[in-house]
Amino acid sequence: MSGAVAAIRPEKQLLLSCARIRFDDARTQGIRILLQGGLDWNYLFSASDRHCITPLLCRQLQQAGSAGIPEEICSELREKARRNTIRVLYLTTELVRVAESLRAADVLAVPYKGPVTAEQAYGDVTLRQFDDLDIIVRHHDLARASEVLASLGYHDQFPQKTSPGAPVPGEYSFVHEAGRSRLELHTELTMRHFPVPFDLDAFRSRLAPVSLNGRDIYTFGAEDALLFLCVHGCKDFWARLAWVADVAELAQIDKGIDWDAAFGTARRLGAERMLDLGLCLAMNLLDAPLPEPIVRRLRSDRACGMLAASVCQWLLGDSPAAMGIVQRSLYRIRMIESPLAGVRYWFRLAHLAAIQR
Repeated sequence: MSGAVAAIRPEKQLLLSCARIRFDDARTQGIRILLQGGLDWNYLFSASDRHCITPLLCRQLQQAGSAGIPEEICSELREKARRNTIRVLYLTTELVRVAESLRAADVLAVPYKGPVTAEQAYGDVTLRQFDDLDIIVRHHDLARASEVLASLGYHDQFPQKTSPGAPVPGEYSFVHEAGRSRLELHTELTMRHFPVPFDLDAFRSRLAPVSLNGRDIYTFGAEDALLFLCVHGCKDFWARLAWVADVAELAQIDKGIDWDAAFGTARRLGAERMLDLGLCLAMNLLDAPLPEPIVRRLRSDRACGMLAASVCQWLLGDSPAAMGIVQRSLYRIRMIESPLAGVRYWFRLAHLAAIQR
């Protein structure tokens, strides 16, 4: 993969260099060299927005110094950072309001991605780019959660999906009446890309507080959050570099990761290779320093390495082609360690997709 990284256009190399919060002198010098070489700034900004790492790009370029960056580009960087800060601070405040209201209604609600991942992994909500909120609730609490959201001014976009007996969609979408925020509820039934269905109550004792706006909001502990991020990335074919950055940063948090616990949960849910793939991408694309036993594990899994190489082609290509149905199907099957279980997993997802249509 190192050869593939070296061969890509300089704008993508710069994105890879900036998609992190930990830097050393060599990395900073590498960024300065790329800046001196001449860049297609329109392409760079378009790619950073597509991969949702514009806040990291803005921060790292500002810290590297303005040499080689035209003044109008510096102004645009500052404006992009300002707009993202305003947006994510609003959404963070909104998440606190919703989470506390659900808790007051005795609804077990676990926010993930968005502000909680930004705080857990980056220590700063303004360093992550997101435009909606995601909360997992138990399926039997869905009606009550919907009522709470309605009382807060949220409109159910597809109310027929929350009616009794309706087919289970991919998520339940709500939009605030003022149009400024979108929220998705997920349940153990909509999170169908876990090979083995999970019980949200089983995670309850391991929930951990994250401080947002001075209030403690409970989300998955780091080990469980890491797994959920990897399953989500695998579900969407790791189409955004930001998802790899989330895994890389969370794997390096100061308090450390209990790797036995992380892989134990992944094993029970049939998602070991999904966790492996996320970590492999974090290690090879963003230099995440993983413990030696984890590195040996990743290097011994040839199927994981092949999947990671394919993902790198999609991520790093100048104009990556859309994945065909055969390629997507093989990816799903290989995501599970047992070939037979992988085929069953693919059939289940294909069946559910057909029902949704």
